[in-house]
Amino acid sequence: MRPTWVVVCDASRARLFAFDKRDEPWTVVEDLANPAGRARSRGLVEDKAGHLGPGSQPRTDPTRVEEERFAHRLGELLETGFDGHRYGSLVLVAPPRFLGLLRAALSAPVARRVTVSVDKDLTRSDPRELRDRLADKLATAGRRE
Repeated sequence: MRPTWVVVCDASRARLFAFDKRDEPWTVVEDLANPAGRARSRGLVEDKAGHLGPGSQPRTDPTRVEEERFAHRLGELLETGFDGHRYGSLVLVAPPRFLGLLRAALSAPVARRVTVSVDKDLTRSDPRELRDRLADKLATAGRRE
């Protein structure tokens, strides 16, 4: 049986954990940072003097672009794990807006491995607290292989 991966993320950080049995400690698979996810839109498009470029308003919100890039990066990481048969099921935990971006970045085969989605920001929780907070949801989720 392949392990379950738990992805706990927001626009600026993602941690991936793995577990085989729900009552065992989780192991860290990956810990990613995305400092641009914390930057303000204005700071992402200002020149060195702190001025916006010609036109004064960016066409696309630069913060949103950075969030989408990070979601895509996570999607690629999950695709690589799927292709390598490193997990059997996925649990996604993220604030609602970023959870939507992440779901959109998943391929169809990876999306089918998602057994639980939690729309909360739990990025500051330690692994034991995460396991405790998600215990009910994990108990009701069917495992896939």
